[in-house]
Amino acid sequence: MSYLSEISRMTAQNMGGLISIRLVRAQDVVTFPLVIDGNVTDELVLAEGAAWVEWFCTSQSAGLKSKHSTGSEGDARDLELSFTIGKDTTLKGTQLERSTDDTFIILYRDGNGQLKLFGSKERPVRFKFEATTGQNNRALNGFDCSFFYSGPNNTAYYFADDPEAVTPGISPVIIQWNDGTTITTIAVANAGDVVRINSRFAYTDFDINPTTL
Repeated sequence: MSYLSEISRMTAQNMGGLISIRLVRAQDVVTFPLVIDGNVTDELVLAEGAAWVEWFCTSQSAGLKSKHSTGSEGDARDLELSFTIGKDTTLKGTQLERSTDDTFIILYRDGNGQLKLFGSKERPVRFKFEATTGQNNRALNGFDCSFFYSGPNNTAYYFADDPEAVTPGISPVIIQWNDGTTITTIAVANAGDVVRINSRFAYTDFDINPTTL
């Protein structure tokens, strides 16, 4: 049976650009759902303490391009999600620089409200950026950024529940124990929490936001 079907005349409004960009580190994804006919209907399972983070970009600066390419391994896609983050700061610059050494899975919402995944556990995306101060007071100071990938298609339409993203700047605090051999997560605290260690020897003996002095 042929995969072909009618592509109907468009009658609804069609908006370009992206509304939101959320990301999670590929190594923080425990389970990536099955992609069936280009669609994902289940949520991604993240590691304890991990969460989606939203990167807010300059209005009308974000978009994704997907180009067909043919190489020695057959047909593939060259994809790039580009956007601009305004105003150079220490916090932004440090985070972006560290991101160039990492891999990610992106969840973006386009101008029509459609959610789509870019990247998977086996085929994550990389990040790159350029910083500019501009040359006059009419130019934009900030970062020209992009998530990019080349290979077999790694995008999918996302129909699962819309995940919440942590608010930038108040990510949860992950408390870990390193015994010299393994690193174990022992607690997750929210920004502003007080963590009190109750023992000089037992690392599991602690309280978060103790009610007594």
